[in-house]
Amino acid sequence: MAPGTAMAFMVTGGVTSNPAAMGVRALVRRDVSFSDLIIGLGAEFLAGYGFHLWVEFLMRI
Repeated sequence: MAPGTAMAFMVTGGVTSNPAAMGVRALVRRDVSFSDLIIGLGAEFLAGYGFHLWVEFLMRI
């Protein structure tokens, strides 16, 4: 598994797990929990891709 992929899985685990999603849904409205999921997945893509680029940059030095 690529390092960026592993970082993406680690970042998004707390956002997309069922217990965490149900806990957020119990505390806030539906649109807020949906935006939490969308923002979390967006952060996952950015963190995974950014970490992958950072590792690739360090390997070339």
